Amino acid sequence: MYCGVDMIEIDRIVKTAANPRFLTRLYAPEEIRLIEAKSGWRKAEVIAGRFAAKEAVIKVLLAANASHTRALLRGVGHGHSGAMHAREIATLTQDGGAPHVYLTGETASLATSLGLTHIAISLSHTKTHAVAFAIGT
Repeated sequence: MYCGVDMIEIDRIVKTAANPRFLTRLYAPEEIRLIEAKSGWRKAEVIAGRFAAKEAVIKVLLAANASHTRALLRGVGHGHSGAMHAREIATLTQDGGAPHVYLTGETASLATSLGLTHIAISLSHTKTHAVAFAIGT
């Protein structure tokens, strides 16, 4: 079992998300649809929460095999890597409202090679921060 946590200032990510390329570079199409369906402060929470989730999942992968994944994950927190991309880590909402992590592409292959079969995620928000906690098994 491996864990990862990330916390981000909502205002900071909202300012960054004002760049039209930000969402398309970092978020899966399904996440973008979820974000665009929201408005106002709820939209800001979703953008920040999903960003924190990506970072928390990256930390799970690093914990699973730090020496192997460190080179593969370099730059993913900024949306790019030679081995995988932040868009390959999507946090979507299940029926009932619970968040769920979906991995695709090289990220899914990496998780499988590390023996990870499931990554659970929990998200929370305050007026100023979003936090994500991920556990990989």
